[in-house]
Amino acid sequence: MTFGNLMRGAMLGIALTGLATAAEATTFRISNMTFSGAALTDAGLKVEAASLAPIEFTLENAGDWVVLDVFQIWTNEQDLDLSDIVGQQFSLGLEFDLPAPPFGGSVPGETTGGNILDWVFNNVDPEIEWLNSVIFNFGALGDGALKVTMFDTHFSNNGVTTVRGKFKLLAEATEVPEPAAIALLGTGLVGLGLLRRRRMA
Repeated sequence: MTFGNLMRGAMLGIALTGLATAAEATTFRISNMTFSGAALTDAGLKVEAASLAPIEFTLENAGDWVVLDVFQIWTNEQDLDLSDIVGQQFSLGLEFDLPAPPFGGSVPGETTGGNILDWVFNNVDPEIEWLNSVIFNFGALGDGALKVTMFDTHFSNNGVTTVRGKFKLLAEATEVPEPAAIALLGTGLVGLGLLRRRRMA
């Protein structure tokens, strides 16, 4: 193997390493959250919610997870009637500004006022039930994956309850080199080519 071929192989290895390297740690930040659904406006059990954003956390490796307070929920209703027992749609929207580019999505759930015994004894014990976990993709190539699981929550009509969520890193995003790094690599390859031509002349 000639010196030129050896150098080209080394430079190619460096290039491939730079183009596909996984981050050692990923910092996430929920910059905003929205609440929507019939549970907020329906004539049945009406709930109120308040965001705890911004929320920031860091996950080191795929498989790591953290449980955090996400938002607060309550109802101002004092008397439960039959319409309050029927489940109503509730959706939590999460917007991230880290890592870039921004990403996010919605976690679906529903609220219910409880069962018929709650209604008979006028004992309001509302609950929000989350329908499923949601996976958000992130990173320049979209190959990073964050799984969000919200916990079912009982809340009362005489106080505020904090809803918690589990955030699990399923896959780290591939890092893409900055344009300046690519330009520097290209300059190096051109220089090697010119050096080889000069030696052959």
